[in-house]
Amino acid sequence: MSYPRLLAATVLTLPLSLSALADEQNDQNTTAASATQKAEAQAGDNASSGNDSADSASNRDAGDSADEAPVADKGPRHVRAMVITTFGPERRAWAEKLAPTQDISVPGLHGSFGSVSCNDDNVCLMTTGKGYANAATSISTLAFSPKFDLTESWFLISGVGSIDPQQGTLGSPTWPRYLVDFGIQWELDARDIPEDWTTGYLSINTHTPTQNPHQEYGTEFYHLDDALVDRAVELSQNVALADSDSAAAYRAHYDNAPANEAPAVVQCDSVSSDTWWYGNRLADRAAQLGEQVAGDEARICTGQQEDNAILTALKRADEAGRLQRERTAVVRAGASFNRPYEGLSEADGLTGYAKQGGYTPALTNMVRAGYPLIAAIVTDWDQWQEGVPEKAPDDAGDQQQSGGETLSDAESESGDATEEAATADDSDEDRSSD
Repeated sequence: MSYPRLLAATVLTLPLSLSALADEQNDQNTTAASATQKAEAQAGDNASSGNDSADSASNRDAGDSADEAPVADKGPRHVRAMVITTFGPERRAWAEKLAPTQDISVPGLHGSFGSVSCNDDNVCLMTTGKGYANAATSISTLAFSPKFDLTESWFLISGVGSIDPQQGTLGSPTWPRYLVDFGIQWELDARDIPEDWTTGYLSINTHTPTQNPHQEYGTEFYHLDDALVDRAVELSQNVALADSDSAAAYRAHYDNAPANEAPAVVQCDSVSSDTWWYGNRLADRAAQLGEQVAGDEARICTGQQEDNAILTALKRADEAGRLQRERTAVVRAGASFNRPYEGLSEADGLTGYAKQGGYTPALTNMVRAGYPLIAAIVTDWDQWQEGVPEKAPDDAGDQQQSGGETLSDAESESGDATEEAATADDSDEDRSSD
């Protein structure tokens, strides 16, 4: 498989300032020390998690200004762009950038994220909850709500995920062209695999892992609009990306590029699965499946738990005339590697993923890479209203979020403690990365 071209990105060395994450850390000041000790004993749990009450608090914090805003006017809210996140920390990072001024309650959304927050530019932010069931249900609820007019809206799915060290690195934001469902497969226990098979996974109603699938479900993969993906990459390729000292230290264990390099914007593809998987063999199978269902151009680099479910719900709403599914882009930033470095076992790599240091810069970089697309849509709405403009505006670079930063050791450790504290406090919230 050929590697995708890594696009240039600038990484500066200033202290990271993401107040949404700082708020989360300040909220936990009184318990950080004990939570960190507890997290070290439970490093295999989900570092990006938080229980329902924690997510409710996260949702309230992310929309502080929106909570005080007036109720929605009568009639549906016309939305230019809808940012779709999957759990609290992703929502908080985007809320800090979008500065919503109105909270619109939508019955049927996830209990911890029961409202859609919109700003004065008609850009809105919603959160699905993690996993296929939450994602599909929340998007369907949104799409068929009479409170919104989504017929001309653009959708940006934004989140963190795992990343293949052969294709990208910790903190790298990625723009997929293909989304592949890793869950639509047959599976044998590893102990039962025939000797001539390289994996226990094979597509449904096939006889070997190398046989191409029949694609009976209609949701095995989605091909996102090429012009939209190309424009998103173009707008984000020069953004300043955040990094952390702990992520840089972890990358140093790898002897290959791009794993041991600084974050950069990457165009590569993604697989969705409720199962959080890890290891060389499963990563190889993900790459194999991507090529089988989407063709030789598919280059799988990230894993997550929601995107194919979200696209399916958007597709159904499109068929009902509620929106245009092709107006959907996805940005996933690498929070953890899904392959171990040489000498690290798969088991230790999986259970120790929270120590990689990529989670905090990934949250920052998904916004930095995704925001220029949102800004372009708002600034040049007369063009985007009709579709992807043929040429990007000359000042597109002015729309990007400035200030690439490297976390100090203290800030990185604080971010890791916050992440691991969430891990220790609740295993119910599984991560949005595989």
